[in-house]
Amino acid sequence: MPLDSFTLEWFRSIVFLPKNITWSNLECGDVNTEYSYIWIQKKIREYLDGKNNATYIDENEQPLTPFEAEFYIWPEQQFKRAYKSITDQIVKSNPNYYDEELYNSCEELIRKIQALQNKLNTLKQ
Repeated sequence: MPLDSFTLEWFRSIVFLPKNITWSNLECGDVNTEYSYIWIQKKIREYLDGKNNATYIDENEQPLTPFEAEFYIWPEQQFKRAYKSITDQIVKSNPNYYDEELYNSCEELIRKIQALQNKLNTLKQ
């Protein structure tokens, strides 16, 4: 799985990764060099192959490969980032402010995320 801002953001959500680790400052390293490109890829494989992975599995309950999982992870993270950006703007401007157009945009993002999750769940069956 290529590491970029979206895949690293996802990785942060499943294991600890310091905020100062970005794709542009990753060292290639090796499997024993903590927070290196190769170490993170190893940890991603371990997560996908492990018992905590109940999401990224195929219809036979087998874990997706990192390459396959990225096709779900990347758009999920894109939608999450867009959703967070929109909601942060609303809260910063006025916590009591309501804008129907922004609300509908957020709802659309939620529907898209749910559609991706449903698609993945369908693959599991």
